[in-house]
Amino acid sequence: MLERTQFSMLDRNRPSVRWLAGLALAAFGFALPVAMVLANKSAPAVLILATLAGLSAVWLGGAGRQVLDRLRAMLRTQVAMAVLAFAVVAILSLAWSVDRSGTLRGLGIAFLMAAASLLAAAALPLIADHTTGWVLVAGLATASVIAIIDVAAGMRLHALLGERPAFFDLKRSCIVLVLLFWPAARFLAARINAWSAPALAVPLAAAIELISGATAALGLGIGAAALVTARFAPRALILMAAIGVAGVLIAAPFAGPLARHFLASRPVQLFTESHASARVAIWSAFDARFRDRPLLGYGFDASAHVYLVPRPAGVAANAEADATIARLHPHNGFLQIWIELGAAGAIAAALFLAAVLRALARSPVTRLPWHMALLASALVMALVGFGLWQAWWSASVASAAIWFLIVDRTGMS
Repeated sequence: MLERTQFSMLDRNRPSVRWLAGLALAAFGFALPVAMVLANKSAPAVLILATLAGLSAVWLGGAGRQVLDRLRAMLRTQVAMAVLAFAVVAILSLAWSVDRSGTLRGLGIAFLMAAASLLAAAALPLIADHTTGWVLVAGLATASVIAIIDVAAGMRLHALLGERPAFFDLKRSCIVLVLLFWPAARFLAARINAWSAPALAVPLAAAIELISGATAALGLGIGAAALVTARFAPRALILMAAIGVAGVLIAAPFAGPLARHFLASRPVQLFTESHASARVAIWSAFDARFRDRPLLGYGFDASAHVYLVPRPAGVAANAEADATIARLHPHNGFLQIWIELGAAGAIAAALFLAAVLRALARSPVTRLPWHMALLASALVMALVGFGLWQAWWSASVASAAIWFLIVDRTGMS
């Protein structure tokens, strides 16, 4: 339904409309990747700025009705219904959360990011044209080069800006650049040729290598594998993805023991820089806590307080395990869902992922490989990295998806 929306209804003759549209797209395409390299939690602020500027441009340009039509169309999709089901479980978890203030705060941030993302998805494609993708390409290339230069200079740029001058901070930045790479590469492949997309990956891969960003490297590699597979066997990849996601979601509560049992020496060596042994210890400690509350969990965004909860009668306390997870999230998105929302959250997450895969299965074959690359990158990086509800992550995933809305509908015009 969104595919048929026309762009001509926006009145671009007014200087204020052109200025606001330019601001929105410059922020969303160029500033987003650059800002995430310079300040690695800036994605939410940039997304909100782009959304407000884009909505203002659309409103002043007389296309406000189109935004409402697009919003209604998006809210009627199965993906939106699945998100709503998950949100209901998350809200209800306030009743049993072990950290209600943290749950309220997490819900507030999540809903703010969801609202900004939804409004951006409705408005920003209306102000884009067939050249807009170049803004993202320029931003991604510039951000990669800045990361390389800053590392070579001993993180002096970060220090100058008052940020922590640590290579570790650029690992999060590169994760976001990997997400944004796929719509940018899709644009280049459509506008120039298939070989131009790998060229954009060169500075990104160099930055990842310099900072030893194992999570970003894994995301880029798995995404590339999904892209290639989808070109030759798109429907088979959808089936494999469904089976793989289901398997990982079911196995998530046992991630620690499984990882300790199955990780051979070579994979462990590959992820030494991302502290694989520490990840396994964290997963194992949370695994034990999961068994105490398997149905409903400990509450949305409350995993950092799980270590404070007394164990059930007859279950021996484990001070060492509790110290391992003190004030931490599980560093595994699927495990975090089980810990915080239990089986109820896992079922809601399964419905959401099934809706996403079903929507992707209906994508044109020219677009499916790129969409699957983004999904594969996001899922595999969420498995080994960070807190699932962190605002920079949700804003970055949403931004990459919105860029596909823009590129898919304008990149080949």
